[in-house]
Amino acid sequence: MWKYFFNLLYFTVLRKGEAQALTWEDINFINKILRVTKTLTEKVKDAPCLILPPKTPSSYRTITLSNETVELLKQWKEE
Repeated sequence: MWKYFFNLLYFTVLRKGEAQALTWEDINFINKILRVTKTLTEKVKDAPCLILPPKTPSSYRTITLSNETVELLKQWKEE
């Protein structure tokens, strides 16, 4: 799992919380795009982790995925 996760971070330049909040519905394998619409917050003072909208409007974005990244994500999903 970590191989896929770190490759995703490297090839997409996602922040850790953005990557952790992704669901398979955020990835369009046919058009090779990934939509960033949420982020995972870290625990603060015993509060649970939360999935929240990004802090700024510019954090909402669509990222074009390389063929290599799409193939890695497909493998990850199959596993």
